[in-house]
Amino acid sequence: MTRPRLIATDLDGTFLSGSKTYDHQRLKSILAKMNEKNAHFIVSTGRDELNVNRIFKDFIGQIDLVLDNGALVRTADGEILRESTLSKDELKHAMDVVQQMPFRPRFGAAFASRKKLYMLHDQARMNWAHTLQLRLAGVDLELIDQVDDIPEEILKFTIAFREEDTIRFIDQAQATIGTAGHVTTSGYGSVDIVGAGVNKATGLDILAQHYGYTLEEELAAFGDGLNDYEMLKVAGFPWAMPNSDPRLLDGQFDVAMADNEHAGVFKTIETLWY
Repeated sequence: MTRPRLIATDLDGTFLSGSKTYDHQRLKSILAKMNEKNAHFIVSTGRDELNVNRIFKDFIGQIDLVLDNGALVRTADGEILRESTLSKDELKHAMDVVQQMPFRPRFGAAFASRKKLYMLHDQARMNWAHTLQLRLAGVDLELIDQVDDIPEEILKFTIAFREEDTIRFIDQAQATIGTAGHVTTSGYGSVDIVGAGVNKATGLDILAQHYGYTLEEELAAFGDGLNDYEMLKVAGFPWAMPNSDPRLLDGQFDVAMADNEHAGVFKTIETLWY
């Protein structure tokens, strides 16, 4: 059996259990065997760098990262291959799009840099409980009066709606933004707006080129949500989780051996490799 040398996995609903855990010893064993074959384990997620570093603190330096739905690409040894940012005008336009839509957000819009989250005061007031929850979770959140007050580069604009409104918002927002940006979901009602041409697939392609591999021949990818669709489409070995969005379970992709609650990614990788 062909052993792909790039293995990319989404986190929520895919690699992580519902309690946001994974088997550390099992990952350690897989990484050791992959390292022997010059293969690469890649976390491909809508989550940010600090969050992923916390989750994989025991494995920093051993895994490659495609973060913020493709906006940030980092090799295992820390080299930044892509840092796609949004201009102030693009951020203002994103805010205008949100405010013009007939959907009420569950909490205020936020602007994510590599290390920090920014939120307008009026957006924070939409759900103070959520704002407090972010701070209790250790997020470095700064409230600002206007977009021009943001002092650093922003990777993505993020907001959340009721799940039943998410896809309608994405479709309408993408139609409004056009080719100027990419609108996607991180699941559970969360929506990200990133730069044009930015998604997990293009981020993975940058990594593959860096290592001298091709996605069609060497990438095995695991995902459960619509923001995983692009990377599953380009992978030579695409695996949708049994608990995936139904639109990923229409026969386009293979189905992993178990869901995220039963170590489906580990079980399938072990079948591919060992």
